[in-house]
Amino acid sequence: MKHAIIPITALVLSIGYYVLTKPMAVRMALPVRAVLSMDEFYQDASFLPDFIHCVRAEVTEAEFSTFATRMKLVPYKGSDAFPRCDTNWWSASGSASGTFYDPTQREGDALMAKFENGRLYYVAYAS
Repeated sequence: MKHAIIPITALVLSIGYYVLTKPMAVRMALPVRAVLSMDEFYQDASFLPDFIHCVRAEVTEAEFSTFATRMKLVPYKGSDAFPRCDTNWWSASGSASGTFYDPTQREGDALMAKFENGRLYYVAYAS
């Protein structure tokens, strides 16, 4: 039975690592001023690994560009709409114009960000 515990432990640790480090990576990629005033939403769907993480922060266009570089995001060329976040402060349009994304995400997952109306909108989710 000892051998069955190792894969489960590894799975739990890897999911825990992702959940704890991705939100931290977002905060570290933002300017301090933006972190101090950002709005953030995180919801775990209670069935691992499903989650959604949304951030809205006031940044300049140059700061957004730095954020995209730090997070290793590339311009999004797809036709899907920008993801929606179910919070009262989320005001990003559904347009994917100007969106950047992480191309290393597995199918069904997404990590996207865009600059709109002086704000950075960031969404990451796993399904």
